[in-house]
Amino acid sequence: MSKYISKEELLRQTRGGLDIILYYMPQARDSVNDKRKKFRIRKEDDASAGLSEHKGLWYVKDFGSSD
Repeated sequence: MSKYISKEELLRQTRGGLDIILYYMPQARDSVNDKRKKFRIRKEDDASAGLSEHKGLWYVKDFGSSD
C-alpha cells in the first residue's frame, strides 16, 4: 500500500477541494450556497473573494487584488 494518494483521490475525499478551502478559509462557508456572497481573504475594506465550482472542482477567486 502506497503512503501517497493520487490527486484524483484527494479531490474525491475533499468534495473537489471544497473541504480544504473551508478548513483554511471558514469565512467562505456562506459562499458555498450563494455564489454572489463575497468574503475577505486579506485585510481590505470590502469583501472581494468568492467561491466558484467548475466540473466538480472548487476555486477561490479574489477580485480585489491585481496579483
